[in-house]
Amino acid sequence: VAPRVLGLPLPLVLCGGGAAAFVYQSARGGGGARGVADGLRRGLSRAAAAAEATTGQRVSEAQAAALLLAGGYMLWRFVLRPSGAGAGRGGGEGGFGDIEFAAYDKGWNDALEKRKYAPVLDPAAAEPRASSSRWGLGSLFQLAMAGTLIYQMGAPGGQPWSAANAIAGARNMNPMTLVFLLNMLSGLF
Repeated sequence: VAPRVLGLPLPLVLCGGGAAAFVYQSARGGGGARGVADGLRRGLSRAAAAAEATTGQRVSEAQAAALLLAGGYMLWRFVLRPSGAGAGRGGGEGGFGDIEFAAYDKGWNDALEKRKYAPVLDPAAAEPRASSSRWGLGSLFQLAMAGTLIYQMGAPGGQPWSAANAIAGARNMNPMTLVFLLNMLSGLF
């Protein structure tokens, strides 16, 4: 009820509440700001140990922090972000998401409603069309192809998949395949 009353998105309330609970518990148990810093350090050490166990490579606390920040950003961008926040490719509030297409959007809407055409004097005043998600069947195919390629890098010659093999496969990847993979992944963001 509180997020609706305050107009805040639920993911923001949950993340903020979790952070506040962490700070409160750490400060109470460890003596103020030093307790919070120690709690963060312990959390980063656990994350670094988990990354080391997964990849088989040495991971520092700074690298673990970067991984956590990148993972948190991707979680926010693709899962938790409210539908109206930010204008992605093909999204936004007006039609195609570009001011250059405002006249096209207005003309299209005028034709649908059988109104006489009137030029757009202010592109920001054009009527917005409902935007659709940029994730479609093509994005799913790109994701499946990228996932298959990453899986094949991690399981060479029928061996079980491991992150260490995937990293080694990425280091020794054919440059053309690397360009192909980066092109597929860049199309998803």
